[in-house]
Amino acid sequence: YIGCGLCGVITESKLASWRYERAMVKATDSGTSRIVKASPGFSPNPFPILTIFWTGILMSKHQQASHLSTEIHTQWGNMFILGCAFRFFSYILLLLIPGDKNPTKPLRLITELIVSFSLLCGGLIFMESCDPIILAFEYRGFTSMFTLNISLGVITLLMAWEMALFAFKDWLLQRGTKKL
Repeated sequence: YIGCGLCGVITESKLASWRYERAMVKATDSGTSRIVKASPGFSPNPFPILTIFWTGILMSKHQQASHLSTEIHTQWGNMFILGCAFRFFSYILLLLIPGDKNPTKPLRLITELIVSFSLLCGGLIFMESCDPIILAFEYRGFTSMFTLNISLGVITLLMAWEMALFAFKDWLLQRGTKKL
């Protein structure tokens, strides 16, 4: 983790000029000569993805005290791996999509919904993987698939609530700009 973090920091310092050039391609203002520092809004640094990916691999492959605990660790490790795969697709899309006409608004990539869902589910399942909760699951006879379904359902409801709030915010913004 320390090595991957150091590699990420070094990569970010090397990507500084690339980010500036990419942002300046999008800039259409005539006063761009005054801009000293700029960013396109993302960095193609692969080391954050790599860190989460290897965490998912390591957690999904190591043995635990019980069979249920091992299965739950495998589930949250796999959710991290799935999130990393879709984050990689996001990086590719960001590199391939031409400059946006309105650089102040963020791009809303569909792959980032899957990344968010996977990492939220992985985090919730990770919280379930501690010994007292595993012992409570085993005592009540819960299986790993039952707990996975409950976790996915809870996160889906949470994300639906958040998406509804953002849709309502966007509607309010559109309504406010039409009145002006």
